[in-house]
Amino acid sequence: MKPFRLILASVALTALFVALPAWPQTKLSDRSLNVLLILVDDLNTDIGVMDGGARTPHIDRLAGRGVLFTNAHCNAPVCNPSRTSFLTGMLPPHTGVRDNRAYFRDVPGNQDVVTLPQHFQNHGYITVAAGKVFHHGWLENRSHPGRKLLDRPHSWGQYAPIPVGTPTPKPPLNNWHAGEVTTYWGKSFWWGRTGTPDIETGDFRNADYAADFLGRERDRPFFLACGIYRPHLPFVAPEPYFDEYPLDEIDWPSGVRSRDVDDLPDRGRRFALRTGLNNAIRKNDRWKQAIQAYYASTTFADAAVGRVLDALEASPHRDDTLVVFASDHGFHLGEKSHWTKFTFWDRSTRVPLIVAGPGIEPGISPRTVSLVDLFPTLNEWIGLPAIDRHDGYSFARLLRDPAAEHDVIARVFQEPKDHEAIIDEDFRYIRYADGGEELYDRRIDPHDWHNLAEDPAYAKTLEHYRGLRFFGTSTQ
Repeated sequence: MKPFRLILASVALTALFVALPAWPQTKLSDRSLNVLLILVDDLNTDIGVMDGGARTPHIDRLAGRGVLFTNAHCNAPVCNPSRTSFLTGMLPPHTGVRDNRAYFRDVPGNQDVVTLPQHFQNHGYITVAAGKVFHHGWLENRSHPGRKLLDRPHSWGQYAPIPVGTPTPKPPLNNWHAGEVTTYWGKSFWWGRTGTPDIETGDFRNADYAADFLGRERDRPFFLACGIYRPHLPFVAPEPYFDEYPLDEIDWPSGVRSRDVDDLPDRGRRFALRTGLNNAIRKNDRWKQAIQAYYASTTFADAAVGRVLDALEASPHRDDTLVVFASDHGFHLGEKSHWTKFTFWDRSTRVPLIVAGPGIEPGISPRTVSLVDLFPTLNEWIGLPAIDRHDGYSFARLLRDPAAEHDVIARVFQEPKDHEAIIDEDFRYIRYADGGEELYDRRIDPHDWHNLAEDPAYAKTLEHYRGLRFFGTSTQ
């Protein structure tokens, strides 16, 4: 049986298919396709076209013209490891990047890794970036330790000299827990409205930079990446976006359930409760304000995405540009008693992923894909040479037929320790470095509520996924 959310998404997409003109349904053979990569930071699947609480009309519009992947996952629920992974086509254990400070070219053996934009550049493409693509955005300070993480000299021919996000006042606009949460997350998890107009924010300026690029004729194909920083913390967005979500209309997301950590192994409980945010948010009755701010930031980000999509629609490149839309990972809003990311559960690993453009048949694909698959997929679809070091699997066949067979698993890693998760259409298996395990039947438990790892009825299933472990006997 189809999950109810997928049925609703199908209904919404059907309406979009009727309302929007389609891209040409044959791949161009007389010239190379351009690539427009749009990345939104910390965006979970709580969006309009996936039956979520945030209004995202522009992302929904793109979904109506391409393939929406409802079972797409990151390979690391942390910004830098995730982005490094899919922009190199390598899993985190191979990139050596497990946190937000490491740079993959500093890892022995990775100095000459070819990134996604670099590969296109090596084959005659103009490469341009605006906003946050690799970790961090534009950094004017040449001595900033994070500057090298942008990989500018190798990957980009042109980079927008514009800050990311929205202006964030200091000190924070609100101190909702009065210093009660002393972890890093307690200091960074805050929200507020800004009077700064959209067009003066970093995210909109970066979107307009990409829009301006799209509006001009080019003598060579291009790879254009535009990274939108919101809804990354802090949740600061212009006032009107908050007004779209009155507090008396805010409810918990469908995946929130009380006492949802009771059946977790010790390491799992520690992952769930590590930030200390959940108790403080509930104790201070700030959950509605936090969710409102996340949704407001999401709708703001969607508006920035809309500026880029509108520019493409009006540009000379409309019919020869492949659009890839994704987030680097998800974000918890109270699911598993957790806020932010950094976990192996659905809300943290599953991401919105849309691919649209010439030759792509619009539809919904429930097949398992992960972000590390993007690089080999683009190589196949565009016609560039494959790279031997890639860990991902091309899902180009799903762009022609979203329901085609595609028996692939998604792998998720985080931290220097050997924690890992394996996800497919049927199950989610989690193994912590200390041996703790979780198993969820995604067919009947899409929110990961019931850990079946100690249920004798699932003993054979558990053994199957143990055999697929990266840090085990198999490296499939």
